[in-house]
Amino acid sequence: MERKQYIYIFMTAALLLMIWMIYSVIQPPKWEGTSQSSLWSGDYNREAGAPKGDWIGYLYWHGEKNIVFTGAKLTRNGEEIHQLEYRNDKLAEKYNKINYFHSWDSMFQNKEDELQLQVYWEDSNGKYEDLINLSPRKRLFVVPSWLY
Repeated sequence: MERKQYIYIFMTAALLLMIWMIYSVIQPPKWEGTSQSSLWSGDYNREAGAPKGDWIGYLYWHGEKNIVFTGAKLTRNGEEIHQLEYRNDKLAEKYNKINYFHSWDSMFQNKEDELQLQVYWEDSNGKYEDLINLSPRKRLFVVPSWLY
């Protein structure tokens, strides 16, 4: 191959990569955060491989002991938008993930919104609450849904 062909291939690949990054950055952000105690983290993101518009929020338990997840409350700018209550899901170090929210479209696109997730849980010593502030994160390489 000639040098011009290498340059053409490189420029084409760089242009495609730049278009992919621009496409990804303009997509709704992924929201994520960790509680002050670092026992919980949460996110809200488009589910990879799911149909277009399938967004799911997950909570992750990072503690070492077994607990019972009893509920969660999601607020946007101080207003409650979702309550998950009367749960009695057992979480442990190995089984530490739970779905707290599911929507068909990204409900949180305004990066100025303040999203807070209040988590309710208990163990053998009592009942507890933790607060997670969810912050928007840019995603640099989002696979377009039409590729699934």
